Amino acid sequence: MASPSNPEPSVSLRRSDLVFALLLVLFGFLARWPFIVGSDRLIDNDEGIVGMMAQDIAEGRRFPIYFYGQRYMGALEAYVIAGFHAVTDDPLLALRLGPACFFALLVGVEYLFLARCLGRAAGLCGALALVATSPFFVYWSLAARGGYIEVLLAGTLLWWAYWEWFVFPGDRPPWKLATLGFLTGLGYWINPAIAVFVAPVVVHALLFGPVRLGRQTEKARNQLERIDRVTLGLPLALPALVLGAWFFATLLWSVEIRGPVAHHHVLFGLAPRVAQWIVLALVAMGVTAALVRLRGHLPRLREWCRLGAPFLLGFVIGMSPNIVYVLEKTLTHTAMDKSVPLGLHPIWSAGRPLAFLWHGLPLLLGADPFPLWEWVRYGRDDLVGIVPDEVGRELPRRYALNGIVLFGLLLASIAMLANHARSLGALLRLDPKRPRLGDFLLLAMAGMLVLYISNALAFDFTSIRYLVPLSAILPGLLGAALAGPRCRWMGLIGVWLAFFGWSLGQALVVMTVWGPHPLEDVAAKLRDEGVSYVTAEGDKAHLVSFLTKQRPVVAEFDPFWPRLDHLRRKLAPDEPAHYLAYPPHRDWMVEWRGSGIPGAPPPEVGRGLWRLLEPKRKEPGVEVVPLAHGFELWRLPEPLEEPRDREVEEGSERSKGPKGEKS
Repeated sequence: MASPSNPEPSVSLRRSDLVFALLLVLFGFLARWPFIVGSDRLIDNDEGIVGMMAQDIAEGRRFPIYFYGQRYMGALEAYVIAGFHAVTDDPLLALRLGPACFFALLVGVEYLFLARCLGRAAGLCGALALVATSPFFVYWSLAARGGYIEVLLAGTLLWWAYWEWFVFPGDRPPWKLATLGFLTGLGYWINPAIAVFVAPVVVHALLFGPVRLGRQTEKARNQLERIDRVTLGLPLALPALVLGAWFFATLLWSVEIRGPVAHHHVLFGLAPRVAQWIVLALVAMGVTAALVRLRGHLPRLREWCRLGAPFLLGFVIGMSPNIVYVLEKTLTHTAMDKSVPLGLHPIWSAGRPLAFLWHGLPLLLGADPFPLWEWVRYGRDDLVGIVPDEVGRELPRRYALNGIVLFGLLLASIAMLANHARSLGALLRLDPKRPRLGDFLLLAMAGMLVLYISNALAFDFTSIRYLVPLSAILPGLLGAALAGPRCRWMGLIGVWLAFFGWSLGQALVVMTVWGPHPLEDVAAKLRDEGVSYVTAEGDKAHLVSFLTKQRPVVAEFDPFWPRLDHLRRKLAPDEPAHYLAYPPHRDWMVEWRGSGIPGAPPPEVGRGLWRLLEPKRKEPGVEVVPLAHGFELWRLPEPLEEPRDREVEEGSERSKGPKGEKS
């Protein structure tokens, strides 16, 4: 780890700081209370899955390790939410309280972290920046959608541990390395977004470790000076290395997602399969030769392994749920759930995520709540008519709110760069001088953007959620804008303008979406019908099943990604099939394409169930019961054939030989 000769952070935390941090925890929770009790309409289908997991845990039915139907995004928040079922009968309130607790803790930790490193004024600014933030980040601070707020807390603790223990000189007992490893492993289990927090730590440690020490040796110094000459002394060395690493990494292996299929390529898929295998073999031989040449460094490698053993132990403990999951599947001889195809796409595919990023800036940083509402409501039949489209045409108000925030962030950015331009330029030239937290956070923001732009999963606009970690980076940057000696008043004015604009936007969110979730009425009517098993499209099945407390169970119909296969069952011969459906007054696929949102619409906004049900309306034995808000309960004498079941049967037929034998 980096250990440059540099003074310890100047601010020593006192007991009063801990008391103040606890008060900020309470303040953060209370500041979110209007959204906890009044933003039920923003709760979506994925949160319904976490709610069902919490119900299963509370009632002892299942004890999941991951999000249902996949082997990533740990179930930590589901266990926390399950605890709140003992204090409230309102499932939506319990669903909000779990993430709200993690958010409140994050506010306190952010204050202590920034107060320790930048001063108490910067710490208070960072804590307030978490509370008075954009509507988009408010939404994600309370969304139980797979550990997003928890990974922000784990990542902030990881940064604090690294900056406190490994950037400045001091004793480094094994427990400190083990703690760093534990936070990394825990974050890895909670959400893959922990990579956004780990990457800047690794890069910063390399810059202030091997790179800085390398400038003291003649051979390495000559190589670094050659890079300086090639880049004309401009701060381009680190960006050039990142782009080069991206190109060569995807040359060996890249991922491209088209529709629901992930395609893996070697040599960008431009060479025959034989040539691809030859290249991989040559790379393996090169790696082997390099390892052989390192035999003279084995004593040093052994020493590094010995020093890194506590980190590895902590990492294994942190990610122990992953290990338990693999052991469980192995011992029970059951297949593991699906995972996302993590990987990088080629560098020339960056145009699509860049378009998402540009289109998403008002959503990410703006104070106007309508982009958030527009993003949430696409594909949501239950939200039709709740907020009229005309609200989005109030352009003067929208531009005024976003203009206040934009001007404030511009002033804060000028103050930030006035204090950090020189030291940041030295980092980018691979010539680090002294560690500064502001530089580290700018490096983290740049790394997050690179990871997003290069991520193969950024294939539609909903991937903008992968930039949620910006809400943990931005408070530190705003705090750093106040901590420097230059342009401090400009930074202060900019920060308060941003807080003012965002706070107005939050108030408008509450005024716009306050009210009960429409599907609560649907769930109540469904319970009154006395049915025990219903099928609905995936974007409704999870949330309705959660709201009925799984009485009745609502299974998925032809899901894009099956989440509730454990709830599917065969009907008895004389048992009618029940379906929950909504007449498609709007074609969400067409609306998405005509809305100006870049990229293809996500597959989950498509509708297939209604097209199969409507022709059967007048058939004998079919009964249609109106529920609430336009939803209908269909009773059919026989179940529908799902497209995925038909595909399985057709695949089975194709696998038979000419005489009906399996080939």
